[in-house]
Amino acid sequence: MVGVRPRAPTDPSQWTGRLPRTAIVFCSNPQSTTIFSGMITELLKEQALPLSGMFLLVWAYFIVFRNPARQSSYAYIWMNIIGSAILSAYAVYRREPMFFGIEFFWMAISILSLVREVRRR
Repeated sequence: MVGVRPRAPTDPSQWTGRLPRTAIVFCSNPQSTTIFSGMITELLKEQALPLSGMFLLVWAYFIVFRNPARQSSYAYIWMNIIGSAILSAYAVYRREPMFFGIEFFWMAISILSLVREVRRR
């Protein structure tokens, strides 16, 4: 049939090559646990830095959500700068120009905000 993709085999003994990164499979075969633990380890290695950048941005907004007066604090501004810098670097690594554009402008606006606060104080 035209346009029909073949389905991936569900039996681990039929798998060839590497598993896709997005595959999440639960099975009771003890021999396959090393495959899945390897995938989780690889995922954590690759995603640890972008997750830390995302955590910084989300934590900064959580702080401002709880106390809007802190929006001009240095901690909030630096969390935005560092988090968006990490995600910008990750976007370059992944070759995702739109993601890079968003994070780069977020970082630029945060830097301008830092300059404004330094001049104000």
